[in-house]
Amino acid sequence: GSLGEHETATIIELMKAWPWQKSVQAAQTIEFLLKRLVDEDHVNPIQIVDRRKCYKLALEGWARSQHGFERAREIHNYMIAIWKKLNDTCLAPDTDTYNALMLAAPTPSVAEDVLAEMQQIHEIYNISQPNWLTYCRLLDKYSRNMENVNNATLAVARCQELFDCAQASSNKTKYAYTALQLVYARSGLPTAIAQTQRILNELTSKYKNGEILIKPTAIHYNAVLTALSRSPSRVHAETAMRILRYMEEESSQVEPDRYSYSVTILACTR
Repeated sequence: GSLGEHETATIIELMKAWPWQKSVQAAQTIEFLLKRLVDEDHVNPIQIVDRRKCYKLALEGWARSQHGFERAREIHNYMIAIWKKLNDTCLAPDTDTYNALMLAAPTPSVAEDVLAEMQQIHEIYNISQPNWLTYCRLLDKYSRNMENVNNATLAVARCQELFDCAQASSNKTKYAYTALQLVYARSGLPTAIAQTQRILNELTSKYKNGEILIKPTAIHYNAVLTALSRSPSRVHAETAMRILRYMEEESSQVEPDRYSYSVTILACTR
């Protein structure tokens, strides 16, 4: 049967909820719901507040399934094709749809390709401008894949560029600091310890100066501990122990987690 306003709104709410199930089944369910809305719109135009957002939800569903970049790419390309064919500006790709596609990218190189396409679309059509989240998501791809990059020095330099772009785009940069710090921690470079500590110190300074949303967490201390554990020496083991003891102090306002203890043990045993 045809969809009324209530049925349409219900489908959209379901589409918003399903991505957090983080499974292929969830992604397929969202895509099925999207197809239902699209089919209905072809036969009996319905009032969807934001059709592009419905496509974005399908992209996010595949992104969070951990196995869906190719399918997400197909959906995004289809949306773009319809936009160009019908000149339907409601389906023009925007920053949000590209950021969703970026989330699905399995490697930094694939994510770089998404950014390049995004920038090209922006230059031609003046839409889809990369924002702080774009750069942060690309940084995150590097931080999760540092062990697999061919040249850690070049990767770190590129990540510093992305961090600078994120800072220039917005003041919402705690995520960027975190990703950049993890890049250094996992890089294996001689500067890793100093750089992770520098970022922790910068976050601490900003927090003490009133930027309460940028308060360092165990993640940031753990990044320093990770760098120490990957450069084994007696001095680094002792430094790791000092950091852990500081985290255990109530005045630190940072509670160590399981990883804090595990990586400190690694720093001491190596």
